[in-house]
Amino acid sequence: MRFDRNGTNLIVADAFFGLLEVNPETKAVKTLLPPTPGFNGKPFRFANHLDIDEDGTIYFTHSSTKWQRHQAPYSFFEGDKTGRLMAYHPKTEKMELLMDGLYFANGVQISPEGDHLLVVEYAASRIMKYVYEEFCSLSHLLVRTYTMIGQFSMPTYHCITC
Repeated sequence: MRFDRNGTNLIVADAFFGLLEVNPETKAVKTLLPPTPGFNGKPFRFANHLDIDEDGTIYFTHSSTKWQRHQAPYSFFEGDKTGRLMAYHPKTEKMELLMDGLYFANGVQISPEGDHLLVVEYAASRIMKYVYEEFCSLSHLLVRTYTMIGQFSMPTYHCITC
């Protein structure tokens, strides 16, 4: 959980109830993103961690589209790679998929410079680096992801629709 950019409300990635906005003073709870319908027909079965950038975009991981929190060991034993990194834009209420096929994604952190995200894949024992690189056309953005293993990092490039 993190405070929003105004420092007023807590934004919570709840494993069972999705993304929530909690006002600590009034105790009011607002659902920003419920677990269902999810995104592209896949529910948020296990929202896990989040970070918020300067414009208020909420980046969050969810560990599995198949298993819930109390079933986490099944995800490990099965080799479940249905974890995703998502971005939710509260101003427009739009959501986008940034990375999928992650092995139990359970942590996300925006860099101090704000130019990349680090994403933990717990079941794969690795950290992925998600970098917005440059425009590769008017409606697409080139994204570079790294698999960070020890001192080595291996880039992969993706062109995504903006």
